[in-house]
Amino acid sequence: MTLSLIRGELPEGQHSQSIPLTMPTTKRQLTETSGFAPSRLLWAREHRMITRSELAHAAGISVSAIAGYEQGRTTPSRSTQEKLTNALNLKPNFLSLEDLEEVPAAAVSFRKASKTPKKHQHAARGDARMAVEIFNSLEKHFKLPAAQIPALPRFKPADAAELVRAEWHLGDRPISDMMSLLESKGVRILSLDHRYSDVDAFCFTQDRVPYIFVSTTKSGERQRFDLAHELGHLVMHSGDDEYPNSKEREKEAQDFASAFLLPASRLYTQGMHDAHLDRILEAKAYWGVSAMAMTYRLHDLGLLSDWQYRTAAVELTKRGYRASEPDGITPERSQLLYKVFHSLGGYRMVQDIADTIGLRREDILVYLRDLVMRAV
Repeated sequence: MTLSLIRGELPEGQHSQSIPLTMPTTKRQLTETSGFAPSRLLWAREHRMITRSELAHAAGISVSAIAGYEQGRTTPSRSTQEKLTNALNLKPNFLSLEDLEEVPAAAVSFRKASKTPKKHQHAARGDARMAVEIFNSLEKHFKLPAAQIPALPRFKPADAAELVRAEWHLGDRPISDMMSLLESKGVRILSLDHRYSDVDAFCFTQDRVPYIFVSTTKSGERQRFDLAHELGHLVMHSGDDEYPNSKEREKEAQDFASAFLLPASRLYTQGMHDAHLDRILEAKAYWGVSAMAMTYRLHDLGLLSDWQYRTAAVELTKRGYRASEPDGITPERSQLLYKVFHSLGGYRMVQDIADTIGLRREDILVYLRDLVMRAV
């Protein structure tokens, strides 16, 4: 993965870890406007998952005034902005920085949209906007990997998965680190807020840069599959915002993930036909997927009959493999974020980002939670 400081790029072929990184002499700050950014107030309220009435009560301001501020019809005075930032537990200048970049609602899809509370969907979409701010700030310090995600909108999931593997020279072997692979191809990955327990992951593209939010509360196997699932959306559905939460799109992304992590060409040669349960468990450990995902893929490829699939699924459920992953792998961590934050001193870098975009340090850490190997 190529990662270098601005004004200190790597020589051709040199690994990123070998370069001594130093703090740049300049530090980027967002421009503070002369007034007020409505998008920031809306983001903050939705991020805190409170209603206008609740914010109005906390800040001592009328509900109609809050609505007018969020819609850009009126501008709060400096003293009113201070009341709002205090109520929302934000830095004093947060509301007077530049407007947040718009991320269209249709660009963000949720796997279980009908079952995900609207306040969680709104907060998660707000996180998408903040992700753009965070990485824009990081890119003032570092040259991050460029996006290399193929666009294959009219391909069947299995064919798309095979083509991506071919383009990335992966062969048909197991992928050792799914997160690092995606980061090396230019995908920006952050942690989902743990409050959104009903959201597994989501992705979007902004200015041709792909982003993925992934839950870090799942098993390592589930996390890898979620990343592959979101990759499927990026490959097959980027730019197609007509039906972002359709069951058909979710099924396509699911099939892509299965084919990407478990290539058919390899499984056919591994003696998996009529595989018994111990063989399935052995294979799932080799490929770094869940036992249920392994069983589903074997059935999908015709290597297990309907009866064998049902029998295996029932037995795996009895052993606890549907609800969790006994003796599972360790969840993957972000190599890119680790290098970025620890190369310049973890605490200082996090504080710099927080200062730049007007958030508290604790807010930034939510986006890094369980993705960076040591506390920052």
